[in-house]
Amino acid sequence: MEGEGSAWKWGRIAVCCRVASVSLLRGYPLSVGPFAWLLQHGYLPDECGNAAINSVYFPVEWAYENIGWYSRVHNWYLRLWGI
Repeated sequence: MEGEGSAWKWGRIAVCCRVASVSLLRGYPLSVGPFAWLLQHGYLPDECGNAAINSVYFPVEWAYENIGWYSRVHNWYLRLWGI
C-alpha cells in the first residue's frame, strides 16, 4: 500500500514541476512588457532598468538581437504595452 501512495505523490510532484516550468518559460519573456512600461513611465529608476537588462533580461536581449522572428514578436508585444 505504501508504494502506491508514494507513486501517486511523486506523480503529482512531477505534474506540478512541469506546470511550474512551463509557466516560468512563458511568463519570463512576457514580464518584459510590464517592466518596460514601469520603466518608461518613471515608476522605476533608469539605473534599475540598466541593471535588469544587463542581468535578468540578458537572454531576452540576446534573443531580440540574434533571432529575427523573436525581435518581430517582441516589438509587437511591446507595442501592445504602448512602448
